[in-house]
Amino acid sequence: MFWLNLTGLLLFSYLLGGIPSGLLLSRLKKIELRRLGSGNVGATNVYRAMGLGWAVLVFILDALKGAGAVLVGRYFLGEEIYPGVCGLASVFGHIFSPYLRFRGGKGVACGFGAMLVLAPLPSLISFGIWAVLVGLTRVVSLASLVATLSLLALVWIFTGELWLLLVGSGVCLLIFWAHRENLARILRGKEPKIQRIKDSPPKDSE
Repeated sequence: MFWLNLTGLLLFSYLLGGIPSGLLLSRLKKIELRRLGSGNVGATNVYRAMGLGWAVLVFILDALKGAGAVLVGRYFLGEEIYPGVCGLASVFGHIFSPYLRFRGGKGVACGFGAMLVLAPLPSLISFGIWAVLVGLTRVVSLASLVATLSLLALVWIFTGELWLLLVGSGVCLLIFWAHRENLARILRGKEPKIQRIKDSPPKDSE
């Protein structure tokens, strides 16, 4: 019965994570998000196409998907490793959305939401690192990758929990996979800085 419950919760978490918040909100404004900016459905591209307020809302909604998966998993399964895997499943769903032909966002907000429930202090510190780097560099992908790596170190420093480090590593790997093209541009010095489309339409980025 336990494994049946776990399988059902993993499927639920995957389907929850796959809900394209940015795309749904953009359609309220009759904007085809996937045809603007990078074509991504995450908060970064929402900022380009719709502005800061909408981007913040999308970030919150995506974070709630990750947090919700962990909380539901914790309610039904109790032990931390299993809710953590539910959170990981939601990030997988966000990146490989079943509603968008297995394409989706970059997983940063959803992963942050999941880890915020599992490891609040490390997650908040890594969010601070992300915010500072975005302010200094205006390169969201670079800030996201650095903050993701810092989260792993912070989880180990503050908790020392191996299972939590494993879940965090899974989130990190998914985010790095989703950012593989961004990482290649960063290494070439070609990754564009974040800006509104009306100011200067960016090439492929987040």
